Amino acid sequence: MSLLVERPYPVDYVHPNGKRAKIDFIWGKPDNPAPVGLRVWGRDGNNDILLAKESWPWKSFDEAMRRGIRLATAWCER
Repeated sequence: MSLLVERPYPVDYVHPNGKRAKIDFIWGKPDNPAPVGLRVWGRDGNNDILLAKESWPWKSFDEAMRRGIRLATAWCER
């Protein structure tokens, strides 16, 4: 029997320049604590825009989070 693992909610990212993004994780099996994908959303006025969607077998939540932050930062610095 597999145990369920706790999974963090999407992460709100705010760049020092004030631009905002949201990092949303895609989860696989209930007992896997690492995301299998992520989506990064940017805020443009009143609209949310899908900036990136990636699938990858990350080894940990922190590894996926670092990738999401890199993607969000790249968009915010434009």
